[in-house]
Amino acid sequence: MVVLSVHAPKTLRYQRLGQREVRPLTPREVDQRDFSEIKNIEKAGPIAVADYHIINDGDFQDLYKNIDTIMKQILEFPNLPPNFSHKGPQRQMTGDR
Repeated sequence: MVVLSVHAPKTLRYQRLGQREVRPLTPREVDQRDFSEIKNIEKAGPIAVADYHIINDGDFQDLYKNIDTIMKQILEFPNLPPNFSHKGPQRQMTGDR
């Protein structure tokens, strides 16, 4: 099993969630939601132990490109050593396998 974590900087989450057409959130509501997810659905654990991390600070095209890069790595090199890291076209992605 491989765990991939996708997360964005807090200021960008504030911006994105505040601009949603359906149920936009204030920064305070974003913080409340984040803490609730950490506490109630134990979201922090999988993020902490993820094999790969993508910093989602670009657009959808950047995100999909980074996911494709990681998927190719996983399929081509399933036994990467621990602390393997890969710098994508614009974002850094790391693998702690």
